[in-house]
Amino acid sequence: MAGPQLQLVEEVVVASAGGRRHRSRAGLQRLADGRLLAVYRVGWEMFGQPHGAVVCTWSEDGGMHWETPHPVIAEPGWDWFGGQRLVQFDDGGLLLLAGRARWAAGDFETIPLRSDDGGRTWQRDDGAIAMFPLESEPYGRGAGERSAAGQLLMGFGGRAPSRRRPRGPGSGDRPG
Repeated sequence: MAGPQLQLVEEVVVASAGGRRHRSRAGLQRLADGRLLAVYRVGWEMFGQPHGAVVCTWSEDGGMHWETPHPVIAEPGWDWFGGQRLVQFDDGGLLLLAGRARWAAGDFETIPLRSDDGGRTWQRDDGAIAMFPLESEPYGRGAGERSAAGQLLMGFGGRAPSRRRPRGPGSGDRPG
C-alpha cells in the first residue's frame, strides 16, 4: 500500500497524575488559536465501576507540554467517557458526545456537551441522543463527515428490543 511513511519523532506523556488510574477514550483538536486540546476519560477502571470523569488539557507548543487537566464532566453514580467523539465546527465551537453509564444497571446514554471558549467551560444539552431505544453510541472516532448542506454526519451503533417471538407451545411458531 502506497502512502507516507510514519516516523516516531518523540514521545510525550499527555495524561499522567501518579497512582493507578485508567485513562482512555482520548480526542484531540487543534483550536483556531493554534493550541491543541486533548479530552479524555479518567477513572479507576472501565466497564465496572460508576466513577469515571471526562477531563481536558491544552498545549501551546504543539504537544510538547500540557496544562494540568481541567474537569469537563463527572456525576456521582455514573461512569463518564467519550473524549474521542470531539468535533470542532467552523466557528470554533466544540461538540463532545460524551457517554455516561451505570454498568450494573445496564444504563447507557450519549449526552452532547458544547463549548464556545476552547473547552474552558462546557454546557450540557438537555436530554440524551436516542437513535435506538435501548442505547445509542456514536460509532468510531472524530468528527464524522459533512453533507453538501454542511450538516454533520455520524454513524451510531445501538440496541433495540428483540423482535424475536417466543418459541414453544402456543407461541404461534407451529402450523395449525
